[in-house]
Amino acid sequence: MGWRDENLNAVLSCETPDEVFRHLQAQARNLGMQSVSWVMKLPFPVPEPKVVIYNDYPKAWEQRYFAGNYLAIDPTIKHGLSSTLPLLWSDEMMQEVPEFWEEAHAHGLAVGFVQSVFDGRGNASMLTLSRDADEFGDAELEEKTAKFVWLAQLAHSGLARLIVPREVPETAAYLTPREREILKLIAGGLTSQQIADRLKLSKRTADFYADEAIRKLGAHNRTDAAVKATLLGNSGAGVLQKRTSEAASHATPRETVTEPKPRAAARVLACEAQVSLTEFESQVLQWAAIGKGAAVTAQIMGISERSVRKARETAGKKLNSNSVLLSITIARERGLL
Repeated sequence: MGWRDENLNAVLSCETPDEVFRHLQAQARNLGMQSVSWVMKLPFPVPEPKVVIYNDYPKAWEQRYFAGNYLAIDPTIKHGLSSTLPLLWSDEMMQEVPEFWEEAHAHGLAVGFVQSVFDGRGNASMLTLSRDADEFGDAELEEKTAKFVWLAQLAHSGLARLIVPREVPETAAYLTPREREILKLIAGGLTSQQIADRLKLSKRTADFYADEAIRKLGAHNRTDAAVKATLLGNSGAGVLQKRTSEAASHATPRETVTEPKPRAAARVLACEAQVSLTEFESQVLQWAAIGKGAAVTAQIMGISERSVRKARETAGKKLNSNSVLLSITIARERGLL
């Protein structure tokens, strides 16, 4: 049995997230790394998603990281939430935040490899393997990069199957084909009457299917249900597929918070164009994500309804989206909200 198969079988046999993380720690040591950090950002609740964290970093560094609000300036976080390209820690990416990098070094975080994973259910995770000395050489990277990337995939699959059903029970929901179709049309911006006309149903029947989907997904309204269905869908096209629910573990993760844990700076191994939203555009989409219409959003933010609609339109163009719900979904998947 090869290295990959051995690790896959070992992780799939684990019954708790703690067991999976201990296995990752052991494999990291075998690959010459000292510390492991794994962070998963769940898609819900929409506007403040849960984040589950496992790491063995020094407690002093964790405390300093949050006390200094380093989350806001950590370039690895920004990259990891929007790209699956691997990164290496380096001085180059830390020129604008030297104090952060110096403190990371002081706590034994000097050399590291970061790999993110995104799945079709709106979950994003990031595995960081680090050590306090010995920069990576070309030969070592050639030998170990494939294994590092594989461990990130394995960590995501192994931990997600135990954590997600407990933290996001919506993943076990089964929507009928008609309910999925209704939500897809809602995500496209159609009203109940327009949906009824297109599907040759009465408005009352169309609303019944929408209400059933809302109930099954534990959503607050039609918008919330459409966003959830889109984020949980396999293709990102707004269709929630039937899936078998994994048995959820009763073990409690080390901690669940609303923000990721520490990360050190990184050198991008390859380039990738990234879309960014202004703070105003993000705020407008955040209100839309919780079901607030343009008029209500304008009243809350103290601006004109026209400005709200313009911000939605601009964000849609940036995200190559033809509806507000799709813009919300794409922005969430890219870590822009």
